[in-house]
Amino acid sequence: MQILLMMLFLIDGGMDVNLFSIPADFDKNTLPKIALLNETYASKARIHEVYGQISVGNHFGSGRANDLLPKVSAAQLKDYVASLKQYGIQYNYTLNSTCLGNKEFDKNTSNELLNLLKFLQESGVEIVTVGLPSIVEMIKENGFSFYIKTSTVCQVNNANKALAYK
Repeated sequence: MQILLMMLFLIDGGMDVNLFSIPADFDKNTLPKIALLNETYASKARIHEVYGQISVGNHFGSGRANDLLPKVSAAQLKDYVASLKQYGIQYNYTLNSTCLGNKEFDKNTSNELLNLLKFLQESGVEIVTVGLPSIVEMIKENGFSFYIKTSTVCQVNNANKALAYK
């Protein structure tokens, strides 16, 4: 399985190790290969997280077209996240659609979103990349412990935009 290394380049403050985030292929056979890369290049680079989302029955979308994504159910996601933890790799759930048509404010959709967030937390997901400030508020107001990242599709390029996602 080909691994894409140039998706996101991060440098953790004070560390000399380049940290990479790559898209999840949801193939557990890829994980030992990632672990080998991490071991081989431990002093220079590390794949510290993979990102993706549920694509089967997902009403919230992401920054990529659903038909281009691997078909992943909630059960498959939960199993994959557990496997990642065995290799010391984090999972970043991408909830980064930039428009839900204001449906996130509808009671039924809001409850559905809250149930998804509860499922993610119970499944061991620690990081969520979001595309809407309203979802950041929902995460914070409901006491979820996710580390929240703002999606690049939001084009946050100044302090005022960044404050909307605080």
